[in-house]
Amino acid sequence: MNPIVPTHRQHGTPSKGNVVSQGGLQAGRRQASRLKSIATTAVLALGGFIATEIVAPAAPKLYPGLAQLDYYLNIGGTAVADLTGNAKYPNHPDLVTFASSAQSQCSYGDNYGLRMRGLFTPGADGDYTFYISGDDNIELWLSTDENPANAVLVAREPEWNDCKQWVLADRRDTVNHTPVNPAQTQLNISVPVSLVGGHSYFFQALLKEGGGGDGVGVNVASATDTPPANGEETRLKAGVLSVLADDAPSVLWGPIAGAKVVQVGAPIALSAGYYVPPDGTPTYQWFENGNPIAGATDAALVKTADLSDDGAKFKVRITANNQSADSAELVISVRGLVESYGFAKFEKFNGISGVNVDALTSSQKYLDNQPDLVQFVPGFEAPVNIDDSFGGRVSGLFLPPVDGDYVFYVSADDHAELWLSTDEDPANVVLLTKEPDWANFREWNTEHGGGAATVKYSDPVTLSKSQRYYLMGLYKEGGGGDNFAATFTLSGDPAPVNGTPSAIVGARILNMIPDPQSTIVITTQPQNTTAVDQRNATFTIAATASNADGPLPVTFQWYRDGNELVGQTGTTLALKGVTLADSGAKFTARVFTLGKTATSSEAVLTVVKDSFPPAVLSVGALNHYISETEQATEITVVFDEPLDEASATTAGNYTLSGGAITGVRYVQNSSGTDGFESGVVITATGLTSGSSYTLGVKGVKDIVGNPITTTVSRSLSLSSLSWVQIGGLTDGTTSATFDVSGNSDFNLVSGGNAFWNTTDDITMVYEAVTGDFDRMARVEHNDPSSNWARSGISARESLNNGGVTSAT
Repeated sequence: MNPIVPTHRQHGTPSKGNVVSQGGLQAGRRQASRLKSIATTAVLALGGFIATEIVAPAAPKLYPGLAQLDYYLNIGGTAVADLTGNAKYPNHPDLVTFASSAQSQCSYGDNYGLRMRGLFTPGADGDYTFYISGDDNIELWLSTDENPANAVLVAREPEWNDCKQWVLADRRDTVNHTPVNPAQTQLNISVPVSLVGGHSYFFQALLKEGGGGDGVGVNVASATDTPPANGEETRLKAGVLSVLADDAPSVLWGPIAGAKVVQVGAPIALSAGYYVPPDGTPTYQWFENGNPIAGATDAALVKTADLSDDGAKFKVRITANNQSADSAELVISVRGLVESYGFAKFEKFNGISGVNVDALTSSQKYLDNQPDLVQFVPGFEAPVNIDDSFGGRVSGLFLPPVDGDYVFYVSADDHAELWLSTDEDPANVVLLTKEPDWANFREWNTEHGGGAATVKYSDPVTLSKSQRYYLMGLYKEGGGGDNFAATFTLSGDPAPVNGTPSAIVGARILNMIPDPQSTIVITTQPQNTTAVDQRNATFTIAATASNADGPLPVTFQWYRDGNELVGQTGTTLALKGVTLADSGAKFTARVFTLGKTATSSEAVLTVVKDSFPPAVLSVGALNHYISETEQATEITVVFDEPLDEASATTAGNYTLSGGAITGVRYVQNSSGTDGFESGVVITATGLTSGSSYTLGVKGVKDIVGNPITTTVSRSLSLSSLSWVQIGGLTDGTTSATFDVSGNSDFNLVSGGNAFWNTTDDITMVYEAVTGDFDRMARVEHNDPSSNWARSGISARESLNNGGVTSAT
């Protein structure tokens, strides 16, 4: 036989313990009395190695025919280390149950860890082989006696297998996985271990489940037994199985509340987790401020809140086997209702499998209106990637900014529905639209991260700005990522761009909530601003909010002369191209947090007549590849404002110290669609790379007629890079490339239809290279002109449309 060698080391001084000999695991003699407690820290010297620490709670009573199962929920990953490295392990399980064999439930859930433990008492002396099977990773530990401190690793499930697949070789080979013992033929089967009949041996199986199938089982066979067959029930059960476990009850966690701040008349819903001894019949009693609550004798508490409950301390007592344990106390606040703008109500219903919304709406929790969690979240969006196997409801009153027809959009993972009432009453909701499968967060127009989508938006709905409308989103998460968001546009407006936040924010969404007693501090007030006619103006605000529980989120809404500026919900209000007619306009911002609203001071915009000529911001030059037989040298000039096109394209308004100017064209959006700058592209001949030139500009006017009266001179040199426009352009668009820093920074203007498969409608700056290369590009801004607008770096075999390319 081969010795059992532990696979882990733990630094420290080895304690005295049983040593694994060449004959296998040596059985210790039965102790004179049962262990009353197990040390919480222990190490075991094993041939120079030290075993991983094994810990267990007090275990004063022997329960024949049972194994103890400790569940640790909401832990990601599939490695056993994800369980043992979690703060819950080992002393804070979420659930403790007992099983009549060493086999757990085979379809319990996802993202959890499980510790199965017990005692194996063989009927006769002999060599015993242990088997494990399950999904995902599992470790099996076996002690030399009853003491968990003397356990060593004897087998493991390195990947996953279905339940009760004791001898299946799949995913258990010793070629692709490191064996526990060199003598193993597959990792889930231990080497034979010599045990003494009638003596008890502690065993422990540690499972880490990620997603999909799950469960763990332990089996055993003596040297004279036939090995277990796949699918066979475990032999580790009554007659050879027992467990040392507490005979006193305890509170594992809680109490927790669906909401710690509750409105008057709403339910106070509290729950807790309990340990119940196998032979115990539990009773429960809830207390408020130390006094028992009449009739509150269930495991959970539901009590209608009134103002006398404000600040009350709640706890629960469990009693079994004439022993009791009390939970910690939880303070609940009860408040009257206040209006809360800018926040939707998010309700989470846990433990519901499947991806269809019907699974949520047919669940008893939903029908009883008993969510596990209630939060108020900024905007009409749910928290992202928070859990698996749950349903969510997002709700509030939608306040239209204007009378008109509205189109609503929904995006979610997994399925979702968006409902709107004809008024404030939830009973009058009608279905607007659905998320039929899954999408990334705020993926309004596509699915599955960019794939074609079925219709995810509503037909136009006529709404009045004087009416409030109950809006509700329902979504069902199965596994993997999760999200929900809804937004709107006015009918006829462009569809929202994927990735843009919901427009149902600020003054667009309202909920009545228990008063959280919040405060808002505006730390930066909008300031009076002076801007030049046809230029941009900006106002900014900053604010914080908090209550007794800590900082709170804030949202904003800007107003002009008391009228809401639809969509202006950021900390900065950017006004593009203000005119003299805007002078004197007054701007304010409302700040929203939970249950509180504040209004900023008033800021006045003053617009002065534009009497300033356009300024030259940058000058550069690079070659334009038109075809294999045609290239052009282009000088690019960026100005700080829109230009009078006639003067901007007059070649006589430019001079060049070398070479000759052959043409000029005007590009209005030289620095992006959101910018105020414009540019000209000057074609020239006679320029050579490496030489310096001087460009003079005079006579160019802005759009109100202010000319450059004194020649503005700028030096330039021809870039070593070139630019090319490949493929076609959308009607009415142009392409150009502006060298804005002399060979390193460029503004690319493009109007292509697609960059997909063999369709290349792109504008690019490039250089030709041979052999290996290393290049880096930084994208500082990309206009959100469409859902498909993109920028990046590309390596191509040629400049031909449809050529082989690799893009990022």
